[in-house]
Amino acid sequence: MQQKQDIIIQYYREGMSQRQIAQKTGLHRRTVKKYIASYQIARKNLFKAEVGDRITEIDLIADIVEPPAYHVSNRQKRVLTSEMVEKIQGYLAENERKKQIGQVNSARRSSTCIRLCSKKTLKLAIQR
Repeated sequence: MQQKQDIIIQYYREGMSQRQIAQKTGLHRRTVKKYIASYQIARKNLFKAEVGDRITEIDLIADIVEPPAYHVSNRQKRVLTSEMVEKIQGYLAENERKKQIGQVNSARRSSTCIRLCSKKTLKLAIQR
């Protein structure tokens, strides 16, 4: 994974902070921290390894280029109910009504809330 390599290079060679790397790459700071921490652990294991151990530089490189692992087993599935769909449709209708009569600011706030809610319910519907 090229991005992980770039993060590690920026951190070690260029001396950038995790926050600077996060801002530059657009990734969350915790993601940058996770990439650096996994590299540090692999590097520490390499230096601890004795001559007869099977840990090599190839293992270190493999750790850098492997895609990130996400732990999804702890997530609970949610069900999109018809009650929630009706509520969302009601908010959308109210938003359209407010737009027509000129309540722009209220409509914007309502629209933002509805977009966020719609994204969550769409994800829920897809997960079903």
